[in-house]
Amino acid sequence: MFFRQKRVGDRTYLQIVESRREGDRVRQHVVATLGRAEEWTGNGKLDQLLRSGARLSETALVLSAVKEDAGLAVSNLRIGAPLIFERLWRESGCQAVVEAAVSEDD
Repeated sequence: MFFRQKRVGDRTYLQIVESRREGDRVRQHVVATLGRAEEWTGNGKLDQLLRSGARLSETALVLSAVKEDAGLAVSNLRIGAPLIFERLWRESGCQAVVEAAVSEDD
């Protein structure tokens, strides 16, 4: 589901839309038209609705808390695949098992 702004003449309406598969095609279905877009975005009603719905979603709650600076720190660290597999290799014990097996054969 997603929000869409639908323009009709000189007015813009806010809609909640979902995509549905019908056979081999994807069709968009309007779940609800909320009303004029400026009524929802201009006075904070949309933010209030999203915060209310966020209470039902763990992911949205985390993002909302971070934005409101509720004491949560979020970091994003990218490390290469070789580093991940090397660490898994060591920490899972695979490295020790293979080294022990190789040393028994010697």
